[in-house]
Amino acid sequence: MSKRAITSKIGGKTVEKIEEYAESQDISRSQAIEELTRKALKVEDKGEIVITDGGNQVENQLDSVETHLENQSEKIDSQKKNQNYLNLILVVSLLWIGVQLVVDLGALVSALTGTPLIVGLVYLYYQMYQEVNHE
Repeated sequence: MSKRAITSKIGGKTVEKIEEYAESQDISRSQAIEELTRKALKVEDKGEIVITDGGNQVENQLDSVETHLENQSEKIDSQKKNQNYLNLILVVSLLWIGVQLVVDLGALVSALTGTPLIVGLVYLYYQMYQEVNHE
């Protein structure tokens, strides 16, 4: 296969990049143009995506995904913590009901000991509702 000369006008920044590539590969500018053209055609034939912005767009998307995952992780940790508190209060509440059924402590003692448990349950359910509905 014989080689033929092709004349083309190329912008200054592109020429600089071609020259940098040629220098980094220790080849002539003509060889660099031929090599880069061949690579571009192979990529096009394979249907691959060429990143022309230096990967900035992909990097920005990755940063966005990373931030989103960190936020989700924090929400999950908070939900786990609230779930643990809720489980603890539910167990204590069941024990409290058991004690109330076995021992007659009187209405005032029942009210004074039961009220904090009810308030705790309502507060934790409210917290979990807020986290689930404000994602």
